Formats: sequence, structure tokens, C-alpha cells
Amino acid sequence: MPSRWLLPGAGVDAAHAIAYFGGINVTADLLVISGYATAGLAVTYLVMFLIGRPLMTAPAVPPPGTPGLIYPVGPGGENWRDRGT
Repeated sequence: MPSRWLLPGAGVDAAHAIAYFGGINVTADLLVISGYATAGLAVTYLVMFLIGRPLMTAPAVPPPGTPGLIYPVGPGGENWRDRGT
């Protein structure tokens, strides 16, 4: 297997072609790099699916009317957002 089909070889060949030849003939190297990235994402999603964890979760939103959770209260009872006004 030629070294250009392995990730380090493709990266070095792409950097060499960009630096010395103005980016000519880097398509195969970029396809190898993007293939490794795609395979890494696929493995990550597969493992997360198999262990039962969600891929993404929604951010926690505090209930309405609780400004102390959104804006920390300072020592004098004022919100940090209102300080200095």
C-alpha cells in the first residue's frame, strides 16, 4: 500500500503540493484526508449508538421568571448585568 493512501502520507503530500506546486494535484490527497474524517465520524456515531448515548442533547433552559439563574446576583442583590448603570 503506498504511503499516500495512509493519513500521514496524504497530509505530507498535500502540504508539499500546496507549498511547492501551488496546489496542483492535491485532489487524491484531500479525498484520502476527507475519507479518514468521514470514517472517524461514522465510527463515533456507531459507538455512541451502540452504547445508547444521544449524539446531541438540548441545552438546559431555566424556567421563565428566574433571573437569578440566568444572571448571577451580586452581593448587594443587583444582577451583574445591571451593575454600573
